[in-house]
Amino acid sequence: MPARDLPADPSLEHLKNQARDLQYRVRAADPDAIAAVIRPVTSPRELARAFELIGARRAPALEQDRYFLQLARRFPEDRPLMLAAELDGQIIGAAFAFRRSSQPGGAVTLRDVAVLPPHDGTGLQRRLVRTIEAAAARLGAGAINLGGATGAEREFYLSMGYHGRHDGGLMSKAPPRPRGQAASQPRRVLPLP
Repeated sequence: MPARDLPADPSLEHLKNQARDLQYRVRAADPDAIAAVIRPVTSPRELARAFELIGARRAPALEQDRYFLQLARRFPEDRPLMLAAELDGQIIGAAFAFRRSSQPGGAVTLRDVAVLPPHDGTGLQRRLVRTIEAAAARLGAGAINLGGATGAEREFYLSMGYHGRHDGGLMSKAPPRPRGQAASQPRRVLPLP
């Protein structure tokens, strides 16, 4: 039930029921549970804003600065892989991936996915990753790779179908088939080193 549909003076029990309903919908992967819009970033300026959101939750500034320059250079070719999650006009999450090569069949590297703390656990990170996977498939990627995932982050990616040999190592997944692609067409998955 959207907040605008609440009674004028909702009871505590009413609010608890609404929260339980939202938790159920999130756990059931209901894409409408959180009304955030996921879309490619619109400009290098917005890329910088989304990058700041991720940077605040990640590595030291020097490493982040170097990485931002790499992303900015790849922006024209890899824009479909650079996402912002927006709610009520505010960026509340972001995800970045890039291709090493624009050739079909090449791998996409999923680099960062982050959401602001009030939105952790709402399914938004999962939606961001799925959107990147769909974009990778449309770009003809043969695999989606990520590295360094440990602990709960590794468990999250394992639950999404990524495979890897050990904690902190390379994880990989074949992108989903684009709509209309026959199941009999061979798909190349790059082996783990």
